[in-house]
Amino acid sequence: MKNYNQLFRELGFLIGHTGRALKNSITKSFAEHGYEVTAEQWGILMSLWSKDGISQQVLSASISKEKTTVVRLIDNMEKRNIIVRVQDAGDRRNNLIYLTEEGKSLREKLVPIAINELRKALKNMSEKEIDTLTTLLKKVYNNLKTDKCLENEKIE
Repeated sequence: MKNYNQLFRELGFLIGHTGRALKNSITKSFAEHGYEVTAEQWGILMSLWSKDGISQQVLSASISKEKTTVVRLIDNMEKRNIIVRVQDAGDRRNNLIYLTEEGKSLREKLVPIAINELRKALKNMSEKEIDTLTTLLKKVYNNLKTDKCLENEKIE
């Protein structure tokens, strides 16, 4: 068995670099298809496609990003007419984030591109290997969810 120091270096490196490589691959592929959408913006879009009209705080937690980072992403996406901020009628201190028609239309264009990038990442892997990888990554993620951004977000 490897010692923990070596395991940390290898496993930490692999998890971090794999995540960054996938994000870069998706962002690059979107750009090659003419869409200026970053992997971080993709996360916001996926959250809003799942549930439109959520608060910036919920959005921040759903993509595991700091609130200040999410504000910057929202500003950029709002300028490009992908999303719109609407003051929460129930609590004027909050903004709710909604997709515009442009934002909604991106779903049918971007999802196939992202799926193709994921297929590239998982090529030469059996279904069983993919299931095992998914199960193990969920366990690691759920073990680490003590982070304030992640505390209410368990992955099943």
